[in-house]
Amino acid sequence: MSHRLSFSRLLPCVWWARPDVDCPDDPPGEKAQIGTCVHGLSEEHLTGKVFDRTKHTMQVLTQALDIFKNLKPWLDTWKAQPGQKIVEGRLRYDTEDGRAFPTPRRGEDGYTRPGDSQLTGEIDLVTIYPNEELAEVIDLKTGQKRNSNESQLRGYSVVVKARYGVKHVRSAFLYARKTKLDLEPWMEMDEDALDAEAGKLRRTLRTLPQAKPVKGDHCYRCPLGKSRFGYCPEWVVDDRYAPDPIAEAQLYDDNARLAF
Repeated sequence: MSHRLSFSRLLPCVWWARPDVDCPDDPPGEKAQIGTCVHGLSEEHLTGKVFDRTKHTMQVLTQALDIFKNLKPWLDTWKAQPGQKIVEGRLRYDTEDGRAFPTPRRGEDGYTRPGDSQLTGEIDLVTIYPNEELAEVIDLKTGQKRNSNESQLRGYSVVVKARYGVKHVRSAFLYARKTKLDLEPWMEMDEDALDAEAGKLRRTLRTLPQAKPVKGDHCYRCPLGKSRFGYCPEWVVDDRYAPDPIAEAQLYDDNARLAF
């Protein structure tokens, strides 16, 4: 079994992604499903690729459509601006040889699990300016800002450099709500910063099999969800599971809100 790490899950703790750690992922909640719908509707609008609405409940679709209606004018403006546009580009990056190449989504024909040295990510919106050797990366978010992870943007920037041969990448989160949009300030990375981040990604995957659990403010974002309290060694108390893991999860989540 290969690791479960991806660009959207680059956290200070990567223990959960070790191939030998048998921990279940919580199924996506309603908010995550709404985000998936917004991404699907946006891709359909920009590229014409049909989004399958039958996989989601009417409640989820209704909320996603409300967000998309507010987002649509911004997407039209983005598409009309100069530069080469890439929408929902799914790329796999090999941290050892520095290659980035397209890959199918899970469940699509030709999909394979990433190798030990590879990471996969789906980059929402990319603009390439070849004459300036510049790229802009925008990651669309429908959740709370405290759930954002700048490591994701830095990783995407490395992939875009490898794939499109640019020397400078600026990236940002775009937060979409039903009544407002908020584009965060650009994070700029030059060639030296991109190379340094590529080295960090390589070291992360090389040492992943020996990664230890690290408890901290990032735990509430753990892909394992509340199940971490039964599986993560850092959440085991006196050789037994926490007496009330759900209550402790809520307490830790409240503390994390204050930290972010």
